[in-house]
Amino acid sequence: MSFEPNPNLLVCPAIFQNFIEGKDGQPLSNGVITFYEDADHFTLKNVFQQEGSFNNYSYTAVNNPLTLSAAGTTVDVNGNDILLFFYPWSETDENVSQPYFITVYDQYGTLQFTRSNFPFDSSGSANTSNLVTQENYIINNRFWRNIGTIDITNSNFSGVWTTQYSTTANVNYWTLAPDQHDGFSMPDFNYIVPNSVLGHATETITFEKFTATPLNPTLVNDIQPEYFINHFCSNDSGTYTKIYQFPISLHLATLANQPFVFTIQGMGSITINIGIYAFAGTGTPSPIVNPLEPIQLTSPDWNKFTRTGFFPSNFGIGASSSGDDAYYLQIQFSSGTADFSFAIPSLYIYDNSIEKINGDELFSFSTYDQVDSVVLTPRTGDLRTSLNSFYPFGWVPMNNGTIGNAMSNATARPNIDTWPLFSLMWTMFSPYNNGSTNVLAQMKDSSGMNIGYGGSALIDFNNNRAITLSPMMGRVMLGTVPFSAYLNVYATQFSASSSGGLLITTTNNVNFYNGIPIYFTLGAGGVLPTGLSLNTIYYAANFNGTNSFNVSDTFEHAISGTNLVPWTDNGSPIIGVVSSLTGSSEGEYAHMQLLSELANHAHVPATGFSSFLGQGGSSFIVNAGAGSFSNEANTGLISGYTTQTAANVTQPGTYFNIYIKL
Repeated sequence: MSFEPNPNLLVCPAIFQNFIEGKDGQPLSNGVITFYEDADHFTLKNVFQQEGSFNNYSYTAVNNPLTLSAAGTTVDVNGNDILLFFYPWSETDENVSQPYFITVYDQYGTLQFTRSNFPFDSSGSANTSNLVTQENYIINNRFWRNIGTIDITNSNFSGVWTTQYSTTANVNYWTLAPDQHDGFSMPDFNYIVPNSVLGHATETITFEKFTATPLNPTLVNDIQPEYFINHFCSNDSGTYTKIYQFPISLHLATLANQPFVFTIQGMGSITINIGIYAFAGTGTPSPIVNPLEPIQLTSPDWNKFTRTGFFPSNFGIGASSSGDDAYYLQIQFSSGTADFSFAIPSLYIYDNSIEKINGDELFSFSTYDQVDSVVLTPRTGDLRTSLNSFYPFGWVPMNNGTIGNAMSNATARPNIDTWPLFSLMWTMFSPYNNGSTNVLAQMKDSSGMNIGYGGSALIDFNNNRAITLSPMMGRVMLGTVPFSAYLNVYATQFSASSSGGLLITTTNNVNFYNGIPIYFTLGAGGVLPTGLSLNTIYYAANFNGTNSFNVSDTFEHAISGTNLVPWTDNGSPIIGVVSSLTGSSEGEYAHMQLLSELANHAHVPATGFSSFLGQGGSSFIVNAGAGSFSNEANTGLISGYTTQTAANVTQPGTYFNIYIKL
């Protein structure tokens, strides 16, 4: 039985003939109108015509899709001119708003225009899932704070400001400029290539500035930014796809099925493909879906290109166990020689109004302060100090507690939103795992027992394990820099010190001190001397103040110069010497003062006393007046003291709450 709408809820536009024009302003002869639910743009929705006579009207559904007359008017199956009546409510529950999404094509299949959220209900009860906005959602499409130039030539990559986010062994993610990052597993503006590109391609990515020269003419129909990207590849013998990727929105539920408009300025000669990457979460297969019409660059001059589409549906995609599902926009192109440029890629959530799109009314502009307000916000792993105790929303206290998923029984925060920090810490500290022990970030099972790291961060997270945060209670923060920003410090000589321990000499002077945490990396052809291990934290001992030191196993032993790694062979330099590993710690609150820490001094007898040095280093002190003698060793306790108290080496300080960003 066909649906019979409630006549009181039908809507008829305030016109007495439905006449449709094409983009050329002429009647859309034999055009085709299709009516969908606005919520998904795939499900057809009934539209009605009026039949009968006064006091006996009825409403029946028209054909959907509906073919227009030769004059561009709406007609029934017999060719009779009709009005359309819309039912912007659910056919199963008339209390639920359900507006239309309408597409209009000419008889040759060319899209003329679309209408979303029709008819609009000003009462606010209509579906508002398809909002109209001209805000650009590629946050840093102006390429602010970019890395300048990168070269990929014969397996060499230049660009110290890059970060590799890849969790896939065969893919590299090079960060080109900062962008959205909160909660994303692939934050920022990245260039993505397979490992096979290294050694097969000779290419350069350059962020160039617009000038008035013929090479960089003024953009047409847009607001010109400061930077554009030039991609030049003179040699590429591989077969693969290269990708520029921008984060758009965290979680697939945020923009599922929403319409959008994409615009980009381009010049050169290449075909680029635009796709929305529906990333279902770490460890979940995530195909690229809803590709747009390819963009063919054929001109040495700048041209603006516009494409429309819909964000993929999240139907059938379960909740991500890592909580990092997200939409990304990708600009793809095939391997091979290339020389092209692009600027201000922009994505707008829009109603696909073709008149406005073709009228070039979508201009992207934002100040650098507006970009900075997003790209420079606190990132996963950042710290903050505060007097207040407001921390559950995106931050956790550095209290030596643990983080993990909701079933992990973590003590600091058991919640899926801890995944970004859990993954970051796992990646940083897993190399220093030793059986069931990790001195930097201990892993625990859901019962609180210490265990070793598993096969991957996601495996441990999904197995309800918790990772331990660095303790900050009663500790000071010490400064270091990222490994990529270190000056090259290499060991050039191994030998035996006077104490018999391994003595390491470096290429240049180092800013070390006794007790500083250090670890070693292998250079080309390097072999560690026997006694040292990779991914192990040691401590510098007997530092000579410039470039030589011994190696000890703990901070306490480094201070006392004991438990030194023995010297047994020379190894094969070059090996890297890295100090101050992020997350490592050193120091103590107190210790028994060592003889080596005593200042040079002499025991001088008081007036009326005489001191004589006896056999074995004992002092004989004679009281000339009383004729009495006392005998005490130079290294023994002072007469009258029976115990030695540890010296207080704790610095003065003020306590603040310290939190880390999830």
